[in-house]
Amino acid sequence: MNQQSKQLETELMNSDRTCLIQFSSKDCAPCQIIAPTLEEVEEEFKNQIKVFRVDVDESPALADDYGITQTPTTFIVKSGRPYIAFSGIRPKSTIIEYLDLD
Repeated sequence: MNQQSKQLETELMNSDRTCLIQFSSKDCAPCQIIAPTLEEVEEEFKNQIKVFRVDVDESPALADDYGITQTPTTFIVKSGRPYIAFSGIRPKSTIIEYLDLD
């Protein structure tokens, strides 16, 4: 595990919020499509979630540590543990459902 992965893991473990990690790439068209949706979710739930964005081209070791084989891939982490992961585009309502913030 590289230093960047260790730093992310520390932040995830110490967070009192549900965390969303999006792995994307600037060259990825689906990444550009889902980005505004994730920004809306982040704004709507800013007091309940923490969002991390990882560009796989800028952080290939971090992407490798998480086993990222395609983008966009999104992880939702609760209490420092992976809760759900999905690849591709999802509607805002589905992402909110995945967050399970009740």
